[in-house]
Amino acid sequence: MIGAYKIGSMYLMRLCYVLEDLIEEFYISLPDIEEREEILKLYLKKKPHRVDIAKIANQTVGFSASALSTFVNEAALFAIREGKDFLDEEDFEAVKDKVISGKRRVITLLNQEKKVQAVYQSGIYR
Repeated sequence: MIGAYKIGSMYLMRLCYVLEDLIEEFYISLPDIEEREEILKLYLKKKPHRVDIAKIANQTVGFSASALSTFVNEAALFAIREGKDFLDEEDFEAVKDKVISGKRRVITLLNQEKKVQAVYQSGIYR
């Protein structure tokens, strides 16, 4: 029994080394313009908007899928703060620098900001 355990654990260690080497070989590139358009369409699907998706995709060179998600969500939050019923290109322009810089800051939410967050979380802009 001990011999089988030893052989099994050695096999598992070798398998781990092979998988580790294999994982280092993979590289996933950033989405190209067509892929960014498709990603943006997906993220904007349930959000009311009046934007030229191709134009937004062209302006987001170097954005990953998660950065595009953040970009859309920040624009939606901005639109809610402005009292809009839909997203437009001005909302994306307003938050572009914030998303690019990726600055993180600690915020104490005011009552108005809590209301904006509640509206967003309720799914109106999803």
